[in-house]
Amino acid sequence: MDTFLDEQRSRLRQSLRRTDVVFFLLCTLVGLDTIGGVAAKGPEGLTWMVILAVVFFLPYGMLVAELGTAFPVEGGPYVWTKLAFGRVVAGVNQVLYWLTNPVWIGGSLTIIALTTFRTFFVDLDTVGTYVFGLVFIWAGVLAVVASLRVGKWIPTAGALARIVLLGFFTVSVIVYGARNGLQPLDGGHLVPTYVGFVALVPFIIFNFVGFELPTAATEEMNDPQRTVPFAILRSGVASLLLYGGPIVGILLVVPAEVAIGPTAISPMGIASTDPMASYE
Repeated sequence: MDTFLDEQRSRLRQSLRRTDVVFFLLCTLVGLDTIGGVAAKGPEGLTWMVILAVVFFLPYGMLVAELGTAFPVEGGPYVWTKLAFGRVVAGVNQVLYWLTNPVWIGGSLTIIALTTFRTFFVDLDTVGTYVFGLVFIWAGVLAVVASLRVGKWIPTAGALARIVLLGFFTVSVIVYGARNGLQPLDGGHLVPTYVGFVALVPFIIFNFVGFELPTAATEEMNDPQRTVPFAILRSGVASLLLYGGPIVGILLVVPAEVAIGPTAISPMGIASTDPMASYE
């Protein structure tokens, strides 16, 4: 078995540079589907984001950076768990970790992609909906199984798309504010509450996970002991800016009674009279 593993590892090629890992992490950490949900709870969303950045995001990034540099081997979290608790626990951990991906890709991500396509391009019937979903899911699967030499460009393109989109949104808010003025943030709404904790913390924690993903390919990085902490630091700071900028922008231009009053803003930015719209 060891001979087989050594043979397989000898075929690995170091094709991930520092910038590749930074873009990989940005594509992983920055999601567009939860920004509206956080902003819909008003300024309190910013407070919880800062709190979780300190008590969760920062130590989580430091932990992964330490493990990624201390054990720069292919497999990342599986290897770390195996070294600490054995193969059985590592296998269970990896299965549970993996299960979230088909649920996310085949669920919310496919629904968002389908809704976007039907809204801006062509409406689809029942058959077309299933065909689109299957093509989208299998395209994602093929992107994952492709060699990193080729597949690394997919998260790089995703990261650049996020930077351009959220950057354009932030600039648009600045232009709008210069022309029409901005509303001040109510300090009273910055105070964290239990209701805000229940509604916001799952969103924000979901946004703040993903640092460990590139460590599964540590032996395919150039100088992993420097690349891992370099990428985690820069992607972490960039993620906070890419999340915080649009959320602050929404709070500055959308009236408070719309954002957190009876007419809530859904995660997709569409006004709704349903007060639970921000949680759907």
